[in-house]
Amino acid sequence: TQHDKEQFLEELDAFREVIHRGGAVVWISIVVLVLGILLIMVVHIPHLASSLRWPGITLLLSGLPILIVSLVSSSGLEGLFNDLLDQVNVTVSPIPPSMINIASDVLASMAADLIGGFILPSIIVTVVGIALLITSFFIRSLRIPFLSR
Repeated sequence: TQHDKEQFLEELDAFREVIHRGGAVVWISIVVLVLGILLIMVVHIPHLASSLRWPGITLLLSGLPILIVSLVSSSGLEGLFNDLLDQVNVTVSPIPPSMINIASDVLASMAADLIGGFILPSIIVTVVGIALLITSFFIRSLRIPFLSR
């Protein structure tokens, strides 16, 4: 009916709004991360090696655990979704096999997208942290009195 169609479109618009706000949250979190790293660098500004080392350690220690958890959970999440689908099939009236296959494919795709959304940013954060650490140790090895502390 017309009322059901309007209600469905309203719910769809609300879902689109949530997705749009989620994109804004990603950018806000990136800005907060960059500002935090810059603040850590400013604290150690007279000493270039220290101003690179501490943000590097912070980025490495924040990116590496998220990367490890994402990689470990990437295999387990798909199996968890399939187990959930099997439990729903047992408790609810029998679902046709074609619907189970479709739902299984959708859940597998959702799990891959969810985990993939964490892996790339955590790799970037970890690599930047390692690069800052290596740069700070290189600057320290140069033994320039003002910069190497």
